[in-house]
Amino acid sequence: MSKERVSLPPVSEIGAHIKKKQFLPVYFIYGEDTYQINQTIEELEAAILPTVNQEFDRGVYYGKSACDEVLDFAMSYPLGGQDKLVIYKELETRPEKEKNIFASYIKSPSPFTHLIMSHAGKFTAMGQEYAKALVEKGYIFESKPLQQRNLQSWIIQKAADNGKTIAPAEAALLIDLSGEDRAILEMQLDKIFLYLKDEKVITRETVMAQMVDTKKFLVFDLEKAIEENNGPQAFRVAFTLLDAGEYPLTMIGYFNKLFTNVSRIPEQIQSGISQPDAARQLGVQPWTYPKLAAISKRYSPNRLKIIAEALLEADLAVKTSVLDHKTIMTKLLSAIFPANSK
Repeated sequence: MSKERVSLPPVSEIGAHIKKKQFLPVYFIYGEDTYQINQTIEELEAAILPTVNQEFDRGVYYGKSACDEVLDFAMSYPLGGQDKLVIYKELETRPEKEKNIFASYIKSPSPFTHLIMSHAGKFTAMGQEYAKALVEKGYIFESKPLQQRNLQSWIIQKAADNGKTIAPAEAALLIDLSGEDRAILEMQLDKIFLYLKDEKVITRETVMAQMVDTKKFLVFDLEKAIEENNGPQAFRVAFTLLDAGEYPLTMIGYFNKLFTNVSRIPEQIQSGISQPDAARQLGVQPWTYPKLAAISKRYSPNRLKIIAEALLEADLAVKTSVLDHKTIMTKLLSAIFPANSK
């Protein structure tokens, strides 16, 4: 394969597959816009599920699951006699050479299985055998983050979909206060919609009124608490955010991305890769890499495994259990800051 950058189709093309109900046997979705990745996977899952016996033939896996485990399930015959759906998230946490086990499958996929895989962040493994197979078969799709102007347009459209109007200036203000993560922006918009009730126009005053309580304790302040190994502060920030109406999946998603990156750093250091290149692999700004490296020194592989399990448990609890959100967040933060933390 040429060393020149391969032009890959955008994730938005998958919308046509969903509309026509004509699906590829394999989807590999990667990129920095995790909101779009997760939304696309949800839409694919909803469209495919009617042909799947959900009890036996639907499998959802995360990065802690080995590639051969996922492949075994994908290749096994559907017990329900229809199709199978296999979703494998967080592939960025698995070693690249391990993923090559998928190469043969990608070249000749099962006729009854829909395999959806996702990789958050930049993808730098085009030389790997499985990646070459994905490109050759047309199963790989890229999700690029929206530029500022497009992000404003997205906010304006979201407001219109909910019967509201917001001017570009107010949309830009919301981005300035909340950041560019679409999951967080969507939650902030939901709060604004509830606040406005029957009012139609989102004004500057409306945006400021909803953001003033949470501006002091943004989700990203949690990173500072982790950087300083300050458990009590992390609890204060998390509970303040919950009291202000933040949805816990925002924090869970942030922690997941943070600790996924932290878990990869020891391997990067051992390989001797430069910090700028390592930052690019993780999809972070170069100036944040030393902070992540410092955090990685405090967490052993065993502790990171415990945190990964706690993150999965918290994610499932928010979506499926009746536990209140503070209880869920307390259990998660207790895994991140064990009792002997200072």
